[in-house]
Amino acid sequence: MMPAIVGRNILRELNGVCCIYKPSLVSKHYILDKFRTQLCKDANEKYQRPPVDILDINNDEGEITVKLRPSYMDNVLVSGPRFVKDDMSLAVSPLSSKASGVCAMGINYGITDLNKLMKYNPMKVYQIKGVLGVATQFLFKDQKVVARVKVKNAHMNTMEKILSSFQSSHHRKAFFSLGIDMQSQKAYELACQGMLKPYSKDTPFIYSIKCIEFDAPNFTIEVKCMNDTEDYLLRLIYEIGLKFRTVAHCTGIRCIRYGPFTVKDSLIPQEWTLQTIKHNIRNCEPLLRYVFENARKDFLQPVNDSESHSPLEVASK
Repeated sequence: MMPAIVGRNILRELNGVCCIYKPSLVSKHYILDKFRTQLCKDANEKYQRPPVDILDINNDEGEITVKLRPSYMDNVLVSGPRFVKDDMSLAVSPLSSKASGVCAMGINYGITDLNKLMKYNPMKVYQIKGVLGVATQFLFKDQKVVARVKVKNAHMNTMEKILSSFQSSHHRKAFFSLGIDMQSQKAYELACQGMLKPYSKDTPFIYSIKCIEFDAPNFTIEVKCMNDTEDYLLRLIYEIGLKFRTVAHCTGIRCIRYGPFTVKDSLIPQEWTLQTIKHNIRNCEPLLRYVFENARKDFLQPVNDSESHSPLEVASK
C-alpha cells in the first residue's frame, strides 16, 4: 500500500487523453460514471494512508494505564473514502448509444487536447451489420418488427455495385457543392491534396464503403465517414435493403477507428485501472502529436465567382 502523501492527489494529477472501448447499448453518462467509479476504487485500494495508532492514557481508580489504539481518523467508516468521483474531470468523444467501439477519453487537462482533436473532425471507421428481408420500427434489432419482405437474387456482386454507387454519389456531391466538374483539372488538383473534408459538419460524408462479409440475408459493411449520426447509419442499412427491392434493419454498429485511435489502442472496461490508464495515455501522446502536427485544417467550401484563386478556399484555424 502506498503512503498517503503520494496518493493524495493521484487522480487530479492524471492528465491526458486515453483510448477506451465502449460497450454497446450503454450511454455516454454510464461510461463516464463507470470510469470514475473504477479509478476511484483502484486509488482507494492502493493509495490509502497507513493506519496510525494514538496514545490513549486512562486514569481508572487511581491507576494510570497507557496503551495504543487505532485512530478513528483513519477509519473509512468515519472519514469516508479518500478519493471520490469529483476528484477528476472527464470528457469523451461522441459515439451512438447503440454502437460499441473506440472512444477518446480526456482526463483533467487532457480535455483540452480532446476538444482540439474533435475540432479537426477526425474520420471514423465503422463495421455495421444488417439483415435483409426484415424491417423494424426504428431500424434497429431491439425494436418491433413492422415488415417482412422476401429476399430475391441477393448476391455479393449486387452488394458491391450498390455500395459503389453510394460512394460515388457522395464524392460527386462534394464537388458539385463547389461547382467543380469532376472531370476537370481543378478537381484533380483538389483530390491530390489529400482527403477531402466537407465544409459543413452537419452533413454526413462517406469516403469509402465496402462489404466485408455477405451471407444472405446477413451482411457486414465497413464505412469510412465523417459527420455521421446514429439515424444516418441506421438509414444507410435500410437503403441498402431498398436497393435489393426488399427491406433491412441494423443488428450491430462497431466503431473500429476514431481519428488516430484503433481497437488495438483501446482499453475494455475490465482494464480500467490507474496503471493501465497511465500507460495508455503515454501510448496515445505520440498519436495525438502526429495529428496536431500533420492534420489538414482546410475544408471544402464554395467561393464567390469574382475571386480569381482556386475554388478551394483554405480556412486555417
